[in-house]
Amino acid sequence: MDHINWHDFKQNCAIIRHQQFIEPPVASDDQVEFIVENHYQADGRLLCIEYVRHRIVRVSAGYHFDVDSRCLAVEDLRYGDQEEMGLGVAVGDANHSSQRERPLSKISNS
Repeated sequence: MDHINWHDFKQNCAIIRHQQFIEPPVASDDQVEFIVENHYQADGRLLCIEYVRHRIVRVSAGYHFDVDSRCLAVEDLRYGDQEEMGLGVAVGDANHSSQRERPLSKISNS
């Protein structure tokens, strides 16, 4: 989500606060899964509650990220323009060194 009710969440002008783990992380040999509750807040008001299931699975080509987000509106919501679509993730790799300015990473479309 980018703009909600004219508040900019993308540029951190409004707050997305992690509230709690609904289901704590559970890991097996090849995957980890957990569910979180996030609160979207602006001007001291709660706008919506987001429930997100994260599942990360090791596959032969690397990792598969599955993210399922559901929002519960606390008040009427108006969504602003989306400048781009997709999921942005900052990823480092095993070759990352504190002496490098950026980690060496590759992200490809699924």
